[in-house]
Amino acid sequence: MRSAEVAFLFRHALLRDAAYQLQLPGDRARLHAQAFAAIEALAGGRPPPISLEPLAQSPTPPHSSDAWSSELAGHARLAREAAVGGARRDLESAEIVYVGRSALHSERLFRHDASLVAWLRLAGLLEGPDRGEALRRAAIVSEYAGGARDAAATVRRALEVFRAAGDRRGEGAAATTLAMFLHRLGRIDDAERLFEEALALHRETLDRRFEAATLVNFAALLHHLGRSQESETAYRRALELGRELGERRAEGAILGNLAALLREAGRLDESERLFAESLALHRETGNRRAEGLMTGNLSGVYRETGRLDLAERADRDALAIHREVGNRRSEGISLGNLAGTFHSAGRLAEAEQAYRSALLIHREVDNPRSEGVALGNLASVCGDMGRFEEGERLFEEAISIHRELRHRRFEAIHLCDQAVLRIQAGLRAGAEESWRSGVALLRELHEEAELARKSASLLAACARAGVAPLMIRG
Repeated sequence: MRSAEVAFLFRHALLRDAAYQLQLPGDRARLHAQAFAAIEALAGGRPPPISLEPLAQSPTPPHSSDAWSSELAGHARLAREAAVGGARRDLESAEIVYVGRSALHSERLFRHDASLVAWLRLAGLLEGPDRGEALRRAAIVSEYAGGARDAAATVRRALEVFRAAGDRRGEGAAATTLAMFLHRLGRIDDAERLFEEALALHRETLDRRFEAATLVNFAALLHHLGRSQESETAYRRALELGRELGERRAEGAILGNLAALLREAGRLDESERLFAESLALHRETGNRRAEGLMTGNLSGVYRETGRLDLAERADRDALAIHREVGNRRSEGISLGNLAGTFHSAGRLAEAEQAYRSALLIHREVDNPRSEGVALGNLASVCGDMGRFEEGERLFEEAISIHRELRHRRFEAIHLCDQAVLRIQAGLRAGAEESWRSGVALLRELHEEAELARKSASLLAACARAGVAPLMIRG
């Protein structure tokens, strides 16, 4: 656009605002009322309010007015300043309808910042359990945008509202949501306690949908803690509930999480099959965000089975989806996955760059668990590049984070990887110490498949270094 056009538009905007400000407040309100009525009529009339039922069986369908919902909400708010009686009540009701529709419409378009503002505004217009649910939804959108800490603070407000209203079902929903955020922030004990409280509330209120959703997230925490059998049991119970309820969208999420658990257990054929089923369900239900997650998870199976071209393609497809939907947290995780694919292919400089980019995002979005994983994996890359001191320092940082978060599986993995680096650096005594600690943890966690992978890596490192192998089985 040329500078003359910019100047014209700027002057026009100034004059328009000046003309608006010269109107008396009552006249301005009547202008907004006229604008509201005209836009609402042209947009297809007033839609029903959104559902504020947690995990509603029938989600709010789109409406022709949704694209104008933010403007309609603003006109309704300003028009009611001069309205009285029934007209004022109608505008107040309309504002609630359109603020809610604006929140949901922005969320569907992955405009998380706009959606967050609208959900918080809606919460300010409501009372009781509806206010609590608007706050809970605001927290979820806040976490989507990468702010787990802010999200946790917002859902605490929702929990207080539900408790004050005596709404046990809403309290259970908020407790599940808060437990999820605490897990992501590394507050493992608090998360485990809250998941158990939430499950008790869902069973008390016979809320089987939220019971299934809570079991899935609790299973993820158990997986994190290395309690794999308990995790698989919880996933399979959640899957039963999801199928009984006909929840295709939830079934896709559960299958994907179970597939990730099976992949780590070395059950790769079953894992790949479940990932493919999950991906098909997400595409069937239009769950683009989850499609990105499953595409990224499937890349791990390809990488572990040596299909590096497929792995890289899946990593890049996942990254594109995460960026499309504004999923910053998963963007960081997929960058780490892509780095792992580069590392497996011997593309060390690209692996280092991708891990460092991933680390920036993990720190930005408060994801210490993935930060620890990326640090340890980057340490291995540094070892392969001959930068042993840097690799050793990064391993110490990573292992410290894993211990703080009780992420025992990756503590074990990175202790074994540290042993490989120490063999590369000629530090056999230190390698034996790390190896013994890592193997003991893997055996305690019944991670036989991972132990086999790490044993092969150590044997190869000893062969390259021309030294006798360590005692492989610990």
